[in-house]
Amino acid sequence: MKNILLSFIFILSLTAFSACEKAIETTEENTKLKIITTFYPLEFLLNELWWEKAEIVNLSWNQWVHSYSPSPQDLVKIHNSDLFVFVWESLEPWVEDLEASLTWNQTFEVSSEIQLEKPQERSHEEHEKDHEESSEENHEADKDEHHHDHWDLDPHFWLSPVLMKELAEKTEARLSVLDSENSEFYKNNLEILSVKLDNLENSYKSDLKKCENEALISHDAFGYIERAYSLRLHPISGLSHKDEPSAKILAELKEEAKEWVEYVLVEEWNVEDFAKVLASETWIKTLKINPMGKWVSDWDNYFSVMRENLENFKISLNCN
Repeated sequence: MKNILLSFIFILSLTAFSACEKAIETTEENTKLKIITTFYPLEFLLNELWWEKAEIVNLSWNQWVHSYSPSPQDLVKIHNSDLFVFVWESLEPWVEDLEASLTWNQTFEVSSEIQLEKPQERSHEEHEKDHEESSEENHEADKDEHHHDHWDLDPHFWLSPVLMKELAEKTEARLSVLDSENSEFYKNNLEILSVKLDNLENSYKSDLKKCENEALISHDAFGYIERAYSLRLHPISGLSHKDEPSAKILAELKEEAKEWVEYVLVEEWNVEDFAKVLASETWIKTLKINPMGKWVSDWDNYFSVMRENLENFKISLNCN
């Protein structure tokens, strides 16, 4: 009887200890700030700065940020969050209807923090020098037909290490206001992240200093890199991965590719079929490129993808 009583007391003690442990865990979880964002590069940046101090949720996860639309459950998460981080209403158009119901200090709009640039005008014939006989009217019409994008600004800032560093600084400042007790933690993390981004920028600057070739690329996501390092890229589709090239543009790309292109840089899940058709019909080679418009694999991260992109730029553009 005594042994049974001791066993019963022991079980009660274990149960009480377990309940206390769970209560502590729940309390810790409840004290963590809840940060909601819309796609991978922002999730990555927030984790680098805030990783153990907040619960960070990427809503779009394995969907393209261009085409993601929130579920009712996602909207509840946003309303219950401490901070909602997004890029721009043109990239995430559903945000416009949501903002009115959120407080100012609950939102962080990237396009208000860093200077987004206008996309450059595109014409797949801009490299040819033997079209001087074409009339100016025909030239303007041709430019209009080749200009796929419908946005005033290029949202793909995250593919620029310089702009990512600028955003990291602005984000750290906001985090330190929102959670002043941990401001030193955020400053230290910013210093570490800034060094990594500086090293990445230096690699791009040195490795892409002299590139001799031009290349086709799936969609017009790399404008910031193209302008910063004077690259010559010719996108098959516009700023959005949903833009599809016309038959005329594909025919022109096919003819031009035979003359001056060795590679087409292909994104998975995007206009991959168009790129592969061009490659098969012109004998040009394909290389992978990843604009990180959706999640990356568990064994990759922002820096590994950016460095893989760099290596494929070097090969496709013949940089030395």
